[in-house]
Amino acid sequence: VCIYISVLGLVLLIKYFFNETICMKEKILSFIVILIFASSITFEFFNLVWHGFSFPNGYNYRFSFVFCLFFCYLACRQYSCNHKLSLIFMIPIILLFGFICTYLKGRYVYLSDNSINMTFMFFVLYFILLNFNKGKLILAVLVLLEIIINFNMTFSTAKRLDYDNYVYSYRDSICDKIYSFGGNYRVSMQNIISSDDGFLCNIKDVGVTLTTNNKLYYQFMHNIGYSVTYSTI
Repeated sequence: VCIYISVLGLVLLIKYFFNETICMKEKILSFIVILIFASSITFEFFNLVWHGFSFPNGYNYRFSFVFCLFFCYLACRQYSCNHKLSLIFMIPIILLFGFICTYLKGRYVYLSDNSINMTFMFFVLYFILLNFNKGKLILAVLVLLEIIINFNMTFSTAKRLDYDNYVYSYRDSICDKIYSFGGNYRVSMQNIISSDDGFLCNIKDVGVTLTTNNKLYYQFMHNIGYSVTYSTI
């Protein structure tokens, strides 16, 4: 599951719960809603309820966009109030976030040191700008800079070249074996590269990705000779 509302949204969300101008009842209700979403991600039963008591074939936790939308609403609520935090609260929050970033470096290998360091840097900058009210223009420029850096680190040229090399290697090793069979054989591939690997090898096959189907559909396709992949939690 992916929950991401930008670094700015995270800072505003934290400040929301320290905002004295927002009544305690609202903050308690907001915390309960967040707790419900977190429980839905943590416990399989609640996730099953969200999906109509039938897990999809892959791509679970499809309610996560509602979770992100609620986070964004709370962030906008905080930004409209323009509440400032004292240094007594700012420093411990920044230090705690730095500790979390250090912890994430060693736990998740797919998170690079550069991405963690850049996230922490923007976290501190947003906190300072919002707390000292340095102007909307500077904040907008900083958000635009974050988006550019995020996009570049996510869709870098190196990653694209690695993917292309993998596709070419796959085509050379798998497609050539299919061509060597000759004759009329039923060919079914497993969507290793895309949703239509038959197109990659220029062959006629059944390449379908439907995550809303149940197990009976995949069992039927398996029984008539096609390879299927059914994955859920």
